[in-house]
Amino acid sequence: MSDLFHAAQADVALECQGVYHGFGAKKVLHDVNFKVERGQFLSLVGPSGCGKSTLLRAIVGTHLTQEGWIRICRDHQHGIMVPVEGPGRDRGIVYQHYSLFPFLTAQENVALGLTLDQTGFMDRILRYLPWRRLRRQHLQLAAEYLERVRLSDAVRLYPHEMSGGMRQRVALAQTLIMKPEIILLDEPFGALDEATREDLQRLLLDLYQQNRHARAQGHPPPYTLVIVTHELNEAIYVGDRLIGLSMYWNWAEQDHDTCPGATIVYDRPSPVFEPHEPREFEIFEQQRNEVRRSVFDESRLQPPEENITYWRERRRTPPPPPPGTEPRAETPPRRRTPVRILVRKLRRYGMGRTPKPRTLLRLRRCAPARPVLGRMPMARHHSLAGTASTPGQSPGGRRERTPVPRHHSRP
Repeated sequence: MSDLFHAAQADVALECQGVYHGFGAKKVLHDVNFKVERGQFLSLVGPSGCGKSTLLRAIVGTHLTQEGWIRICRDHQHGIMVPVEGPGRDRGIVYQHYSLFPFLTAQENVALGLTLDQTGFMDRILRYLPWRRLRRQHLQLAAEYLERVRLSDAVRLYPHEMSGGMRQRVALAQTLIMKPEIILLDEPFGALDEATREDLQRLLLDLYQQNRHARAQGHPPPYTLVIVTHELNEAIYVGDRLIGLSMYWNWAEQDHDTCPGATIVYDRPSPVFEPHEPREFEIFEQQRNEVRRSVFDESRLQPPEENITYWRERRRTPPPPPPGTEPRAETPPRRRTPVRILVRKLRRYGMGRTPKPRTLLRLRRCAPARPVLGRMPMARHHSLAGTASTPGQSPGGRRERTPVPRHHSRP
């Protein structure tokens, strides 16, 4: 059974089934099949010209597939999957070159998507005052998202006043503010220096930690991400799953005269890292060598199914625990001694629960004797027993009431 069927019960956000694409006589994609879970960070790698960006644009909807279909989940509660027929707000993409308007500030660039989505041209003219109130809400929300990507000091800056890393953060905030179902990154850090690239990679790990916190609290993860990159260390470090797309597979053994296009030849999970953990490249070494042999080696043509084991490994390996939680150590059961049983019942009685009659009897036996309020001690009664009493008073100290005859009237 294919790994695709093992994902049937998963909370799927994106599904590609039998995708074929080409440009004229050149075939680019051949029988691409995979599913992406909700909250997953998927890294897509492959040789130059294998169709990584073409597949990403097919998911966005700007280049529709020639064969097969791509579906996006619109309703996770009922599992409603909708085919991709064009661009939509449920998918957001960040390109390598920053898509910012030079005449708008960072805050206005981020708020532009909400403005175009929730208002029209006639609304901004005929309903000017309501639009101004909505505009202030959009700008306030844009400032909050700029603070999330650590750009709270660059709210009023224009694109020419910001560095390349700052502009890429603004482009990421543009995508996040629309709350898309899937975030697509097309080599977003390729033109940045090493220090800025590592800083943005930690920013993506922060988003992944928010997914883990949401799962720990019983909420759906807010971010599902697909990143296309040519950097293997970045693909392993940022994502929790790695897919290799390559045209180097044994297509000649499957009755093809020429290469029919690139297909998936590698699909395995990646280790999960904390945002502030040091990067240990020794952990990457084994998986990086596997990807190089399976995806980038032209001399090693293998069946595509050999290294597609993600869903089988996922069933065997439990998901990582949420950050900050540690498994509790099992403690041996405590002995049920009579004292502990009585203390437990005393606590239950003190918490307002009604104890059983047998418990009340035990509590009365264990409680010390105390005098009843409003009555004299027994020694006082014995001392007053032999003393003379005053008229109208009983020997016990109580005042007696004189009966009145019925035939006499009260004075």
